[in-house]
Amino acid sequence: MHCEQCRRPLQHSQEICQACNQELSYPASSNSNKALGVGRHHCPACNGFFDHWTTTLLPRNARWYTPQGQAITCPLCEEVLQWKRDAEPEQLPAGFQGIAFGLMWGIAYTIHPHVRLWATEQLGKWSLLLIPLLLIVMFFVAVRPSVQGVGVGPGRFILAQVQPNRKAKIWAGLLSGTAVFVGHWAVPQDTWLSLWCAWFGLGASGCVAAVLWRHFAERRKHLQPQVIQPSSLSASCSPSPRYSSHQQPTSRSGPV
Repeated sequence: MHCEQCRRPLQHSQEICQACNQELSYPASSNSNKALGVGRHHCPACNGFFDHWTTTLLPRNARWYTPQGQAITCPLCEEVLQWKRDAEPEQLPAGFQGIAFGLMWGIAYTIHPHVRLWATEQLGKWSLLLIPLLLIVMFFVAVRPSVQGVGVGPGRFILAQVQPNRKAKIWAGLLSGTAVFVGHWAVPQDTWLSLWCAWFGLGASGCVAAVLWRHFAERRKHLQPQVIQPSSLSASCSPSPRYSSHQQPTSRSGPV
């Protein structure tokens, strides 16, 4: 066995030539599966294949006071990747997601004592968990966060893109949650129940509005006309390979 490029001898057919490997833009791995391209995932940066991805802290080589976050990287070229699902539902903007989380958190911590007493008397002691559970379900229905992990389900890895503004989501959540608490303690105590019911109704209305918005957004996306690629259009308009441009098919007629 020898290298096809430099003709150096190799011990077996799956061995990588170290001299040629140093000249590549993205050095190949010694793992035979990665070298032969039979991995489960494909890297769009180096066109390599791998089964298990790696992680790194971003930004890299940051100062001790700079916050870092975990990011998925390709084990071959160490390029930062992002998992893209084939069927991704329409997502609310980052600000509305923060508002939904802040309302859920504020309403759950300001449940009126009369509501707790009524739920305990009518449904039992375990019914106190029903209201927070209902708020969590409303949040998941409105925001539709992904519950599947990376690499689960139909999808592919793409180059890392700019994520939605996380600062807007954090600030919107803090402001909405603070508004619930400030309104709860600022109004007289005899109006706490009415205010809590108003906040709960606002959260339910927002959940319904988010569901309707997502329905119409996905419907509008499916109704959009599909753009025909020029390559496929030219292929469909080209004459059949059986006949040349100067030779037309002749009809075969039987004897009269």
